[in-house]
Amino acid sequence: FDPNNRIVQPGYALVDAELSFAPSGMRGLRLVVWGKNLTDRAVLQMALSSQIADQTSYAEPRTFGVRAEYSF
Repeated sequence: FDPNNRIVQPGYALVDAELSFAPSGMRGLRLVVWGKNLTDRAVLQMALSSQIADQTSYAEPRTFGVRAEYSF
């Protein structure tokens, strides 16, 4: 993140997943369950360093949800 290596982010891997179901009796409908960062890993998203202070922000933690899609 910076030339002096004051802000360090070790190597990491993120796991995202999506599972969907399309019922055969309802053409065009798709139900989806999804999740991002399933291991809930703390990952730096941004780092800004200066001579006075360092500022960092983290990526989103574990998020998940459901959605319904319909195709016409």
